Amino acid sequence: MTVVLPDTLKRFIWDFQSVVELAENPRELLVIGGDVFRRALDAPDLAPPAFAAANPSEPQLYQLYADALARFAVAILALAPNQEGPVLPGAGWRLAGLLSGAAIRRSEGGAEARLAQGQMETARAGGGAAQYSNDSPDRPALLLLAFDAADLAAPAAPSFANGPDNPPFDIFTIQTRIEA
Repeated sequence: MTVVLPDTLKRFIWDFQSVVELAENPRELLVIGGDVFRRALDAPDLAPPAFAAANPSEPQLYQLYADALARFAVAILALAPNQEGPVLPGAGWRLAGLLSGAAIRRSEGGAEARLAQGQMETARAGGGAAQYSNDSPDRPALLLLAFDAADLAAPAAPSFANGPDNPPFDIFTIQTRIEA
């Protein structure tokens, strides 16, 4: 199986990685990274099909990009109708945007926010755990996520649904095709 990285996704990854490298503090990363996210959410082909398949029996969190220096991860959360995603620890910063469908974010303490297609939100480090769920009874939802490596190292870190046919892209593969 060959997974081809769409040009819009390649551009997003390059731009977001540049923000991570050049931001002088987490606030700057969230503000500038948020702008990069907003532009990416308008792209109709951002999520390759191998990273966007919802499974009615369990949520699918696909790692889309693995940073070589383990500073952050980019992922796609694919949710079947009325499905809840995994709890994201909230130890580090987080950006989330809705590519398609409708979603609700529930945070520690019970706060809720609804996201419509094309909307995004940010959370600073230590902002608490969050869980996204699909708010639609009949349509899947796709969320684009980027989060700090602190969430990957947390005791309750989410696991990824990538299989051998869809490994995450990295700095060496974003310019080429992945061949399995």
